[in-house]
Amino acid sequence: ETGYQRRVHGGKEEARRVNNYLSVGIDAAIAHSFHEQRESNPAKFNSRNGNKLVYGLLAARHAIAPRCSVGDYISLSVSSQPNKTGRQPAAAPPTRIALNPEWEGVIVSSLPSYQGGLNFWGVPGDHSRYHALATDDGLIEVMGIGGSLHMAAIHTELFDADRIAQCNCLEFKVLQDVYVQVDGEPWLQKAPTTLTITHWGRAPMLRARGSSIGSQSPRDTETDTDLDH
Repeated sequence: ETGYQRRVHGGKEEARRVNNYLSVGIDAAIAHSFHEQRESNPAKFNSRNGNKLVYGLLAARHAIAPRCSVGDYISLSVSSQPNKTGRQPAAAPPTRIALNPEWEGVIVSSLPSYQGGLNFWGVPGDHSRYHALATDDGLIEVMGIGGSLHMAAIHTELFDADRIAQCNCLEFKVLQDVYVQVDGEPWLQKAPTTLTITHWGRAPMLRARGSSIGSQSPRDTETDTDLDH
């Protein structure tokens, strides 16, 4: 489980849990387009394969559209704070992250399962400053994606998302209206807004024996999932 807090400048605060991921930018925009089409004509969206085809066509449309850098819409800061696992160092001041202008989206997750069970974080090399994604370390993985073609390349499992940070506290400042999604529920987030994502808690999760999801854990049938937001 994860939880994020959304605060509109000059308005009230709203807290919400995130169970798998939060994303900002192109993948949220594609999800929003799909959601709007399905809401307007639900009878045409009663086939799994048909839904995948529509989703793919929407992604292709975004692939040929002019590049839209997510850094024009949000700023990102990350920090580490003490958490319940006891594995994190003392609180550190926030660090502003320079977003690559090639990135069209940012994904925040603490589980190795995104877009049909893919591990977008991948497996960092021996000399990487990052470590493999684990579901019980109290950390949030933050990743950048370069657009629809980059996401398609990740689906071949030969490429990974661009690793941005591992932390347990981060903050998005929404500078312009931008699409956001939480666990597959998209919306257009109005600016100015601050999204503060912190560690929320843990929940026991079951998985099939031998499943690759959660394989970083030594346990065969249960993992304690840290929800970070």
